[in-house]
Amino acid sequence: MESGSKSKRREGQDMTSDLPDSIIGHILSFLSTKQAVRTSVLSKRWIHMWTFVTKLSFNDRDSNDSYPSYNNISNKSVSFSKFVNRVLLHLNNATIQEFHLSLPENYDPNYINQWVSTVLNRGVKKINVSSKKERNTLRFPLFECQSLEEIVFKMIIRYSTMKPASFICLPSLTILKLVGIKFTCHSSNELKQLTLSFPLLREYVTHDCVWSDVNRVTIEAPLLESVDFSSNDKPIESLIIKFRSTHITKFSFECPISSQTILLDDRHIPSAKLNIFDFDHCSAEESWIFIRRLLSLFTNAEYLDLCFDTLHEALTSVEHCLDCIPTFQMLAHLKLFCTSDVLLGILLKSPCLETLVVDVYEMQKFALVPDCFISTLKVVKFDDYFCGDGELSFAKFVMENAKMLERISFVFSYCMSDSKVESAKKKLSLIKINSSKAIMDFSTSKSQLASI
Repeated sequence: MESGSKSKRREGQDMTSDLPDSIIGHILSFLSTKQAVRTSVLSKRWIHMWTFVTKLSFNDRDSNDSYPSYNNISNKSVSFSKFVNRVLLHLNNATIQEFHLSLPENYDPNYINQWVSTVLNRGVKKINVSSKKERNTLRFPLFECQSLEEIVFKMIIRYSTMKPASFICLPSLTILKLVGIKFTCHSSNELKQLTLSFPLLREYVTHDCVWSDVNRVTIEAPLLESVDFSSNDKPIESLIIKFRSTHITKFSFECPISSQTILLDDRHIPSAKLNIFDFDHCSAEESWIFIRRLLSLFTNAEYLDLCFDTLHEALTSVEHCLDCIPTFQMLAHLKLFCTSDVLLGILLKSPCLETLVVDVYEMQKFALVPDCFISTLKVVKFDDYFCGDGELSFAKFVMENAKMLERISFVFSYCMSDSKVESAKKKLSLIKINSSKAIMDFSTSKSQLASI
């Protein structure tokens, strides 16, 4: 004879409802929080199941959308703020695995501080907060939560301020991504120095962050692999940022010329991307000192992506500046957006270069042939090619002097007409290539690569 429970299942009762509350809560965590709460209408058994979720996701993409009924409260017009407050209030779990909050609209900053503080107090492991509106000071103890493994804060419109202690240690943190955060030193920190200790950190990203009243930031992250920071504004004051790591494999820096100083323990970083620009607030000498100091950090790089936009006058007006470019003994792949003077200076200091991707303006004739043209350079690609006299001259220089050349590619500018593209192809195809095994190919935004 079959048991009563088996008979009920045969009559249509689902097996999911027989699972423990914690298991159902884990399953509901794969839904958005709004969808999880809506399961409370399924049956009496499910009224409180959503309170066992371990992952919370709140996204107010549509401020006119109604929020679900919960806790036996039938109200289809509950506000977003009230909905978040209620969910956090009625959670049954002592810990939260993940918390995601996306706010395209303006909300009372006190609510935001309260929500984040609540999940921090529950030992959240991953926190992701994104906002596109103005925010006041963030007052929650973000850097005191020892359970954190991932931190992502994106304050798009205006800076949000954090005031951490002079020493911070998050032993489990692996990912740190901050956008639009202003850091100020704790009032008791007379030396104006911050030390961030992240023993397990592997990815560090800061975009448009400001360090106010801070002279030195030391980031102790022995396992750090990727560094990415950028800013569109000049730092408020002189600042030294030091990364204490010997495992960095990728470094990206996009900032204006400034008095900011970067220090690295590791001088064997394989890949680096540097985008340096100027807002006419620095002299030519200051600009060159900054660039030279930055380049010296990556003399052992195998891949460099360099963009020195708006710096033509600064670099060419400094006497003998190109003579001071460091030597890149291990550089095999170079992507460069700059003037011909800077291009020549770097090529002369890159004896092992194999691949060159170049977008060069104000091109001039080269008086010297770099060593890499004779022995190692195999691939050259022209990005955003206009077929100007300078570009054509350099293309001719490459084809006549790169003895090991295997492929030369031209990516025509999207604004060139079809007739101008065809004319450019004819001019280029008439140039004799010194290397017998070299292939020339073309591409545009309208067509794929086509060999000739």
